[in-house]
Amino acid sequence: QRTMSDNSFDAADVPESSFAILPQGWYAAVIEDTAYKQTKSGANNTEIKFRIDENKHPEFGGRILFSRIFWDGVKDVAIDISRQNLASICRAVNQRTLADKYHPNELLARRIAIHVKVRAAQMENGAEKYPEQNEIKGYDSIAARFDGQAPPAQSAATQGNAQPAGAAPSRSWRKS
Repeated sequence: QRTMSDNSFDAADVPESSFAILPQGWYAAVIEDTAYKQTKSGANNTEIKFRIDENKHPEFGGRILFSRIFWDGVKDVAIDISRQNLASICRAVNQRTLADKYHPNELLARRIAIHVKVRAAQMENGAEKYPEQNEIKGYDSIAARFDGQAPPAQSAATQGNAQPAGAAPSRSWRKS
């Protein structure tokens, strides 16, 4: 037991944590938190926090990923994509409506499948401006991705070109 007078610290007492990039693929997760925030540039958004399920993915369990739903202060296309993402999240957890889109508390503690991709590092003048990082690019029901049950009727439409890990990439942009 620690006391107020105990100012010592031993790094060996703290388990190492890995912030390595998650491999691309589908992960079972839980929606852990939502928060209404404002960016430095003044854009309003709802940040949704996802925790990777340690039972389905023991090697990555507990890792945290975020998704942002923008409401204003960004280009219209970003707002449209954000609204589509929120609708996909709602469909994946079978939550048709939200009482408050800025604080979607109905989503808390809900299990969801998230499609994680790796965004390449961004370079500027030969130097790394932003490191490689994970992004959430799709949402689906846990049942559809991990429990072997048929997905909800709307689920397939919400996924765009997201593919299961190891699947051949979609070429929907190519003309036949």
